[in-house]
Amino acid sequence: MSTVNEVEKTEAAAEASAAPVMNCAVQKAIKTWADFQVDKMCGKCHPCMMGSFEVLNILGRLEGGASSDADIRRLEIITAEMLLGSRCKKGKDVAQTLDEILKKNRDELVEHFEKGRCVHLECKPLIRYEIDADKCTMCGECLLACKFAAIAGQKRSLYASGYMPFRIRQARCTKCDACREICPEGAVTIISGGARN
Repeated sequence: MSTVNEVEKTEAAAEASAAPVMNCAVQKAIKTWADFQVDKMCGKCHPCMMGSFEVLNILGRLEGGASSDADIRRLEIITAEMLLGSRCKKGKDVAQTLDEILKKNRDELVEHFEKGRCVHLECKPLIRYEIDADKCTMCGECLLACKFAAIAGQKRSLYASGYMPFRIRQARCTKCDACREICPEGAVTIISGGARN
């Protein structure tokens, strides 16, 4: 018979394996900060209270490629203030993690706003999904998988001609990745160039 602890460990392992792997520094920073804000903050120290809102705004701008060097400098100041002024281990730990991300990945962060490019293709505002017509066999799997009616085109049928090839309507696409995951030919690709292109 399983104990409560064994069940909790199994559930935690399942959640960890289901979580997507993040390589992008901006996405890692957003996840770190989101995890920090899940639990209620004590509200006793100024750096955590005031820094939380500002950090989320800055990370949102970085994700969308609408940031600047000044924003990275602000993040560095906030993390330094939290490392010094936070009264709890939780505040200091998140500041330390964010500080390490900023130091190790500065070039990658700068590329987000200078070139409007996410090298790992993980920041949704900076990417778009496309269907490679050379690989697409018009099987219609992507059409069925898309819950947002973002794919236009007609499934190939025998003895018919004049059908419209599949394409992704960018205005409707939520970048949920369902079409890419289901495509048997690997015809759906993620390319750099989203909001700014």
